[in-house]
Formats: sequence, C-alpha cells, structure tokens
Amino acid sequence: MLLERPSVTPEEAKQRQRDINRLASDFITHAKPIVQRIVEELDLPVNKKSIQPAMVGGVAGGEKFMTDQLFIKFAKDDIQLKLYNGDEWAQKAAMHEVCCQFQHKVLTFS
Repeated sequence: MLLERPSVTPEEAKQRQRDINRLASDFITHAKPIVQRIVEELDLPVNKKSIQPAMVGGVAGGEKFMTDQLFIKFAKDDIQLKLYNGDEWAQKAAMHEVCCQFQHKVLTFS
C-alpha cells in the first residue's frame, strides 16, 4: 500500500510523493465527471437521475451516492428535520468526517 511504503532516503520520499500526487490526480480525473453529473441533476426527480441515490441509511448529511467504487455524500441539511440548522453546517460536518477518516488512516499506518 502506498501510505505504508517506507521512505527512508530522499529519493524514496520523492518517489512516494510523486506516487501520491499521481493517485490524487487519477482520483480527481475519475471523480470529477461523476460529481458534475450529480450536481447537474440535483433538481431532477429521483427516477430521472442517471446516478441514483444510495439507500445506505440515515438522513444526516444529505443524499449519498455509490457508483464506480466511489461513495459520494452530497452534504445538505434535511428540509424537515433541520439537524444542522442549514446546509453550510451540514457541509462543515461532512468536511470534519472526511478529515477524521483521513487522520484515522494516517494514524493507522504510522
């Protein structure tokens, strides 16, 4: 695994960083058109969306989508429940979830 690979020498560290950058670039290339399609279809009825929302439980944080090995959470507050008191707070909560998951992965591999 990329994050587990040692980088003892300066050359190993540079190569590891290049590989991480390539992985991030590949992820963006793969995810960007999918996310763009989800955003473009936000106002469509569910049965007209080309990527259907995933029923993975819970209402907190908005609609979730699973496609092409990606889990995408479109963070917005539930209109009726108002768990976050607005979309901005739902988005902040989602950002913190991602940061915590990343930190967990980093600490797991340290």
